[in-house]
Amino acid sequence: VGAHVVGGLLDGLVDLPQRRDARAGAGGQGAHDEDDDQDGGGAVDALKDARVEDAAREATDVADAQDGAGDGHGKHGDGLDEALGAEVTLDHEVGDDHAQQRRDGGGDEAQAEGIPERLQTVVARKNELEPFAGEREELVAPGGEERADGHTDIHQNNEARRQRAQDGQRRLDALVLDEHPGAGRLAGQGGGGAFVLFYLVFLVILGLPIMTMEFAVGRASRKSPVRAYQALEKPGQKWHIHGYLTLIGCYLLMMFYTTVAGWMLHYFYMTAIGQLSGLNAEQVAGKFTEMLASPGVMTFWMVFVVVLSILVCAKGLQNGLERVTKVMMIALLAIMVVLAVNSLFMPGAKEGLKFYLVPDFARMQEVGVVNTLVSAMNQAFFTLSLGIGAMAIFGSYIGKEHSLLGESVRIVVLDTFVAITAGLIIFPACFTYGVDQTSGPSLIFITLPNIFANMALGRLWGTLFFLFMAFAALSTVLAVFENIICCGMELTGCSRRKSSLVNLVLIIALSMPCVLGYNLWAWDGFAVFGGAVLDFEDFLVSNLFLPLGSLVYLLFCVTKYGWGWDNYKKEVNIGKGLKMHGWMRGYLTYVLPVIVLFIFAFGIYDKFFA
Repeated sequence: VGAHVVGGLLDGLVDLPQRRDARAGAGGQGAHDEDDDQDGGGAVDALKDARVEDAAREATDVADAQDGAGDGHGKHGDGLDEALGAEVTLDHEVGDDHAQQRRDGGGDEAQAEGIPERLQTVVARKNELEPFAGEREELVAPGGEERADGHTDIHQNNEARRQRAQDGQRRLDALVLDEHPGAGRLAGQGGGGAFVLFYLVFLVILGLPIMTMEFAVGRASRKSPVRAYQALEKPGQKWHIHGYLTLIGCYLLMMFYTTVAGWMLHYFYMTAIGQLSGLNAEQVAGKFTEMLASPGVMTFWMVFVVVLSILVCAKGLQNGLERVTKVMMIALLAIMVVLAVNSLFMPGAKEGLKFYLVPDFARMQEVGVVNTLVSAMNQAFFTLSLGIGAMAIFGSYIGKEHSLLGESVRIVVLDTFVAITAGLIIFPACFTYGVDQTSGPSLIFITLPNIFANMALGRLWGTLFFLFMAFAALSTVLAVFENIICCGMELTGCSRRKSSLVNLVLIIALSMPCVLGYNLWAWDGFAVFGGAVLDFEDFLVSNLFLPLGSLVYLLFCVTKYGWGWDNYKKEVNIGKGLKMHGWMRGYLTYVLPVIVLFIFAFGIYDKFFA
């Protein structure tokens, strides 16, 4: 269980499957960028300017090459503009007029002439754009280099040129993911230590009680989440319907999480064999876009994750999952401690620790106190991945020797340790190398590899870092696979081995849309969720299944229409350790459900109406 919680917490470092407050990010970005500029960001700006000029020249060359391309050049121009990132970052200014101009088949020359000015505008207004705008600018140069290499083919074959532009667009769009900040990046946006303080408070008053409820349902029933309600509910009640929804939620989570775990293993492999050594910033960014645009590579690592996890779970809890996760857990914590100690000796350690641990309520007010508090609530709630039965299945294996509140406190303490240690690793490194600590996926897959390239023994540290990230991701996969396999056994009466084999094939098939959503199946219809199949699946899990599932567990345990407070309290208090007291009933019955509903409603509002 502890390993699963570690994996859930470290999800925040890759923005999955946490929620976000876009306005908080936009509000905190400008001040930080201004500080970076004063602390020596001139070299970075010069590099950006050089990239912009190169991309602008390439854009003009490509636009000139379109003149003799024949029919369909207007649509191709759209693809090139988007691949360069011009429309992506300035779509709110260009709008429908540009699209109509392209559809009319005119304006190519004027559009080509305007690309350099608009790209310069992107850099000049970096503090006004959303946080990912900077990442889009950084990706302009690699994409431009790829298209420059293909200029000859552009002149020779119009169809090949169009396909190349579409591929470039898909690669770029794949990087502009829907932001789901983790504890580290949200701390950067919400006042540093102020956010961490509120996060820890909400971890105790939100995550801890709901975790005890999932544990209680699992231990009292001794069944999987699908059958647990049927063992505890009163005759004629329908709570067991949620049991089937937890299984669906687990499948949805694995439909994209196996791909994310594959990313970690791929970068561990590339770092270990030295593929990232000696590369400049553009080349490192190109490695990430190359991975996303390669369905074969992502499919291989996704299948590897599924097969490995199924083999572990097929051996059973104690023979397989428990034995492996114990080793992974010790190795993970050891690697994190080593990396944290190394970060403390970096030149920027003092600034990084001050930013991370000292509350900055002035910055918190700039971002918005409500936004910061809501973000802290979201992070504390989603870091434990409650609501889809992942904790309930482990509760069914917990003995009666210890109280469930005591067990839950130990897990929350471990979660807190990992959260603090992860910040100790990241923030000193960010301030040492002038990295924007509010970055998203590029922080892990683009920025950190550049940091390791400038460190003594950087290849070793990079290998260790991606190893512990892979461990964290695999711990979550193993936990959810155990849930899925047990549900299959109880629903069908089949053996563990048969359930494992069936789910091996099923999960691989269900994970393919996420893999192909970054390349062959890229579709603009997912733009509202973030741009890719992964973002849509993430939205369903993070914004629907987790909060609503937690609400169902909560109401089932505290209301007379479900299992009831007395039964829940009795089960939680069995064994030695901390006890649940009667005075807590009012908060758990009347206050906590309102908070969970607020988190759910705010997530929907933030996604579609903010």
